[in-house]
Amino acid sequence: MLLSLTEYGAPTKGRWQASFLSSLRAESQKWKLILGLPQEPFSIEYVRQGIHSIRAQGIAGFLKIDDTAVEIRPKFLSPISDHSWRRALWRILTLVEDEPSLEALSTAAVVEDEESFSDLLGWILLDSVRLAKLQGVPRGYVEMRDVLPVLRGRIDLSRMVDIVSRPYILPCVYDNFSENIPLNRLVRWATAQLAFLVNSPRLGKMLSDEADEFVGVDFIPPGVVEAERISLPVQYAHLDPALHVSRLLLRRQSLQHAEDEFRAPGFLWKSSEVFERFVGYLLERMLKDYHPLWQLESFRQTLAYKQGRNISTRPDYRILSNNKTIAVLDAKYKVWRKNKRPMVQDVYQVMAAGRINDCSRVFLIYPRSDNTEPPVMTWRISGAGQPVTFAALFIDLSCMAQENGEQPLINAFRIYLRTTGSVE
Repeated sequence: MLLSLTEYGAPTKGRWQASFLSSLRAESQKWKLILGLPQEPFSIEYVRQGIHSIRAQGIAGFLKIDDTAVEIRPKFLSPISDHSWRRALWRILTLVEDEPSLEALSTAAVVEDEESFSDLLGWILLDSVRLAKLQGVPRGYVEMRDVLPVLRGRIDLSRMVDIVSRPYILPCVYDNFSENIPLNRLVRWATAQLAFLVNSPRLGKMLSDEADEFVGVDFIPPGVVEAERISLPVQYAHLDPALHVSRLLLRRQSLQHAEDEFRAPGFLWKSSEVFERFVGYLLERMLKDYHPLWQLESFRQTLAYKQGRNISTRPDYRILSNNKTIAVLDAKYKVWRKNKRPMVQDVYQVMAAGRINDCSRVFLIYPRSDNTEPPVMTWRISGAGQPVTFAALFIDLSCMAQENGEQPLINAFRIYLRTTGSVE
C-alpha cells in the first residue's frame, strides 16, 4: 500500500491499523530529533468512527512501515505532475549533495513502473548496475588477515602470541584482489535496501536478484567517510548513478542511531534545508559561469554588540566584488500569504544586513508555488542610506524534472542581479 502525502498539503484521511499509527507516531518523534525540526513531521488526528487524518510538514522523502510505503512530496514541487516531481527531487538532491557528473543526471531509467520516489531511485540504480556489469564487476585490492602455513604478505604483529602458541602457522596481513571492495559493498547494500522499499513488486524482485548476484561481497556497507572517498575508474562510468543513489541513502541511514522496535527503514530530508542548499548551488554556478570575479559567501551578521550580548542576524549569502558587498540574499522556504507581501521580519533581516554592509540591493528568494506569481517583485525602500531596493525572487523548481533543468534558473539569477535595481 502506498500513502502519498504532500508537505503542508491537505491531510489524507483513512482507516489504518493501530500498529501502523503507533509506529508512525514513533517515527515522527524520531525524525523530529534527527532533522532538528521545530515540530513533528507527521500530524495524526482522530476524525471519527475509526478514521484518522495524516499530514506531513517540513520533510520530503519516503519510509516504509509494515506493508505501507509512505511518500512525501515537498511543497516546492507540488504544482507538477506525479512522475515529474520525483525526477526533479532526485536531480535536486544529487546536485546539493554530490554535484554529480552529467551521466548521473541524464540516465534514462525505465519509468513504466515509477509508482513512488523509492521506485524512481530503484530504477536508476538497477539500470546503472546492469550497464556497469557489461564491463565486469569492479575489483580492487582488499587488506586481509588470516593464519596460513606459509608467509604471505607480512607478519601480523598484533598476533605475535599466536606464533608462540602455534609456531606451525603464521598470522599474515596481505592484499587480495577481490570484489569485496567498498564500492561493491555500498551498491549491494543500497540495492537490497531499495528491494524492500520500492512499491513495485516486479522492481523489488529484480533488485533483490541483482543484490544476490554480488557473490563474495559483504552486505555491510562502508562507513560514510569511506563512502565519500570512493572514486570510479573510467571504465565504470555507467556505475556513477548507482553510486550517487547509494550515497544518498547511506547519508540518511547514518543519521538513524537508535535501534529500537519502532525503527523503520526511511530516507527523509528536511525540505527547507534542501531548498536553501539548492539556492546556494545555483548562485555558485551562476557566479562561476557568468561572474568569475565575484565571490559568494555564507555569513552571520552582527548588527550590534555589547560585551558578549551581541545582536545578530543570519542571511544566507552575500555576493562580493573586490571585497565590496554588492548583494545580500536570503532563501526563505515559505509560501506567501494572501496579501502578496513578504513577512515584515524577513524584510527587516535582509535590510539590516544590507545597511551594515553598505549594500544597495537585497533579495529574498522563495519557491514558486503557482503560475500566478511573477518571477520577481521589486520595492524601493523609503528613507536615506542603504539599501535602496528590496526584491523578492520566485524560482520555479518544476523545471528540474527536465535534463539540465538548473540552467534556466541560473540564467534567471544572472538577469535578476544585473537588472534588479529599480522599480519597473
